[in-house]
Amino acid sequence: MLDPGRLAIGTSATLTYPLYDGQELADGAWLLVRLRRRADYSGVRGWFDKERALRAAVQNLVDDVSTGMVDAAAALPRLRPGAAGMETLFDELRALRQIIQLDGAIHEAEAKRRVAAMIKAFADARAAIERHAAPAGPALLARGGVSRALEAFVQAPGGEEAPKITADADLLHEKAVAEARRAARPV
Repeated sequence: MLDPGRLAIGTSATLTYPLYDGQELADGAWLLVRLRRRADYSGVRGWFDKERALRAAVQNLVDDVSTGMVDAAAALPRLRPGAAGMETLFDELRALRQIIQLDGAIHEAEAKRRVAAMIKAFADARAAIERHAAPAGPALLARGGVSRALEAFVQAPGGEEAPKITADADLLHEKAVAEARRAARPV
């Protein structure tokens, strides 16, 4: 048995080889195994830029609403599933979430953390935008009405929690389906 403290890795040009006490291990039947528990990926994945751009787009939407550049009623639909042919930020989240969950190069725990962080960012953005939603007036109704979340708040009896809006329920359902599929996979 080799003493792990006396093992090292040597390099020359493009090769790496094991050393024991500074000497190259002789040819033969030996196996070096390095076990390391790490839940985060140290490299760069192709979708990292898309994730960053989506986070920026969501934050920019919140900033635009808070500064009055965009009306809250116009911003909220961008955080919900889009109608046929109309892609929204939520649709981008849905596609990116699938890519992250299926990326075999990153640890499953990291994938879950990244997806959960994006979902939380969407929920936080939705809440921030809903706080800026104006009360219903003729001009707001003419532009398509109040958001479903504002309607739910207005219709909820005092003291009771308002029901979740469709986009939240849809997102939570898809998350549950993905987790069930992942759990059903053979190990």
